[in-house]
This record gives sequence, structure tokens and C-alpha cells, in this order.
Amino acid sequence: MSNLSRKSAIGLKVPKLHNYFLYVIICLSLVYLTGCSTPPAWIRLRGDNNNSGSSDNLLPGTKIIWTNSQGNFLSTAVFGSKGSLVYFNGINNQIIQADAKTGATLHSFTGGAAFDAPPVISDTYVIAGCEDGKLYNLNSSDLSLRWATAVNGKIFGSPFVSGGIYAGTDAGKFYSFDFGGNISWQFQAGGAITSSPLITNDGTIVFGSQDGYLYGLDQSGNLKWKTQLGGSIQASPAYSYKSDNIYIGSSNGTFYAVRPNGAISWSLPTGAAFTDRNSAAVVAGYFGGITDRVFFGNDNGDLYLYESNSTNVKAFIAKFSSSGRVFASPAVENNGTDAILCMYGRMLHLTVTKTPPGSPALFQFTTTSSVSFSDDGASILASPSINNDGTIFVSTNTGLRAIQ
Repeated sequence: MSNLSRKSAIGLKVPKLHNYFLYVIICLSLVYLTGCSTPPAWIRLRGDNNNSGSSDNLLPGTKIIWTNSQGNFLSTAVFGSKGSLVYFNGINNQIIQADAKTGATLHSFTGGAAFDAPPVISDTYVIAGCEDGKLYNLNSSDLSLRWATAVNGKIFGSPFVSGGIYAGTDAGKFYSFDFGGNISWQFQAGGAITSSPLITNDGTIVFGSQDGYLYGLDQSGNLKWKTQLGGSIQASPAYSYKSDNIYIGSSNGTFYAVRPNGAISWSLPTGAAFTDRNSAAVVAGYFGGITDRVFFGNDNGDLYLYESNSTNVKAFIAKFSSSGRVFASPAVENNGTDAILCMYGRMLHLTVTKTPPGSPALFQFTTTSSVSFSDDGASILASPSINNDGTIFVSTNTGLRAIQ
């Protein structure tokens, strides 16, 4: 269930007192299912409201089944709740709705400038920020316009939807909107906001800014804390609801785990910057515990895997070094052992395997399959996404590809 439909579901009326306990059970079940499980399809940036980038449906696809040449290579694809429709940003300032099985374009909407980040999808709405300085709300059925609200600055990040709509701009403004498109409140950061926010278990709204601070606001838009991370923050934070850690990289080449109160749990210098699409991918509660498996890449072409928990402990698991820059976040399987990594003209399926006895690390990344797009000059700058049937969607500079 998407966040946009969650409000109406939890707002069920209880006509009789003797239904009270059943009502409580239903509500608790909805909170658990919507807050603690991976959606059946990626309905927003990095799949879910934790920006986790993880899925139960990762399969080692090797065959390109279709290409839609209208796709913009900077944007990750997202899906309707049933997975039958795929939405992605297109060339010529468009949002495209296509058939997920065939790739055929069904509907499109044209904004006043480019849509840089993926929209947020529900059964009713498509909400997207645009470089023309507007937040758009479209009908998910045919992408017709419901409303558009102008803001101060361009919106480069994907909006966040939970009880309201949240988005930042390159003018350093962070906005809260109601579902009618009205601005509820705004906050001024010290630098551009180009990534997507999230909300932690305690309700803190978290986002990064290019002034080098990670910000935490309350639900009324008041500053709770801000933490300096030593360099511009362009990547979107990722969050684990199990360990309560926020994971984020900085342009100074350091990767951080931060608590919802702004305290730094641990940091790791990597020697290379984390740019706008180098968000972490997180498997929360690895094997049912509170330990996370955190996958993150940097501009040196390195993919790291660490385990981390709520007691400020981190453990190095594996490192994969490629011949090219890791532009985008991986997509990972919820078992914590498989990852899909896209770089330049290739898509790699990596598996975490044990190393031979006497090796310096206990695990290593092993390439189990590879798909090349270099035959037609395609390059990849956006993260892959995974539909509920296991189909992998990759945006390239020659269009959106579907792989099985």
C-alpha cells in the first residue's frame, strides 16, 4: 500500500464499540506492513520510503526484452502498485507512462523543464518535482494535470510522501505541501537541496544540503538539529528502520552512519567523493536481526559492503573495485547477498561469497552475470529498479531497458 492511500485506510470508521479490538489489530497490521516491509514494486526513488534500494524480487536477468527510446538516462524507473505500469522521466521534459510488459508508451505529460528525479506513484497520483520550479500532481491513470505549485528554485530531488508532501530546491528551500498543493510550511537551509528526504521512526524529517549539513526537522518545519559532514551532500540519505541508522556519503569522500538525533555513529573515509546518485542501498535487519548490510559506491569505482547495527558497530564485509566510476546506487536483494550494479555500459549481477581460507576478508563480490549495452553506445548514470516480477529496469542514454 502506498503512503498516499495509507491515510484513508488508517482512517477507517468504527461504528460499534465491540469492533474496537479488531480495529486496533487492523491498524497495527497496516502500520507494520506499510512501515516495515518492502513494497511489491518500486513506487518511488530507491524503492521505498527508506530509500533502501532493496527488493525481494532480484533475479539475475541477462536478456534485454524491450527498449523505450523516450527514456531519460538520468532517471530511475518506478512502478504502479500492481507493477503493470512503469513511469519514468523522458526526453523533451516529459514524464512517461508505459506498459511494463511491452515498453509501449501509453501516456505522457510535458513540464516546463526537465524532470530530473523519479516521481512518487500511488494508485491515484503521480507526484514529481521539476526544474521549472514547480511541484506537479498528475492523475496516475492518464498523467493529466491535477495541480502544479510554484516554489523558489528548481526541484532536482524526488519528493517524499507521508502524511504530506516534502521536497527541497536548489535555492535551499525545503517545503511541506498538503495534498491540495498548498504550502504548509517552508525551511531555509544554507545551501542547495538536490536530493530526496526521508522520515525516521521518531518522525524526524531528514535531508542533506550542499552546505555540508545533514538537517533534521520536526513535523512543523522547526530545526531539531544539523550535523556538519565535511563536504557537500548531494546523495539521498538511506534509512534502516531496524538499526535506526541514517546512511549518507559526502563529497569529501567519507561515508557516515548518523542517528535520528544527528549524532554520528561511525564514519568511513573512502578517498573518493559521493555525488548526487551515490546513495547507499540498505538491507535492514539482515536475517531478522538489527544488523544492516549497507552497500555503497563512490566515484573511484569501488563498491563497499559493510555490516552495521544500532550500537555504533561496523564491520567490513567485502569490496568490489571496477575499472570505471560507480555513478549510481546498486539495487540489492533483501537476503543481503546479491546486488545489481550499473556502470557506464554494463549491468553486473554480483553475489557475496565466502573467500578462500587465508584471505584478508571473509567475503568477496563475485560477478555471476553481466549485460552489456556498449554495442549501441549506451551509458548508465541512474540506479536500476526492480519490478515485482523480477524484471530489472535500467535507464541509459539511448532509452529505458527492461531486462529479464
